[in-house]
Amino acid sequence: MENLNADSFWDTDLEKLEATFLPKGKKITDLETTFDKRVPTQGSVILNRTINIDELVKTPSFIDRLKRHIIK
Repeated sequence: MENLNADSFWDTDLEKLEATFLPKGKKITDLETTFDKRVPTQGSVILNRTINIDELVKTPSFIDRLKRHIIK
């Protein structure tokens, strides 16, 4: 990956960013979303309400997508 800097950060694909900072095959959504008692609370007040949408929301089947398209 080319050098990551303040100018290129926001235009870089998330998968490339994950590969830079996380172990191979690990996604940002795989990380814990619980508070760590070793450090003071910081960041967003909704941090403890975040979810891994890949686990919670299943990809619709072809039939489901077809039904939705027809019902529009």
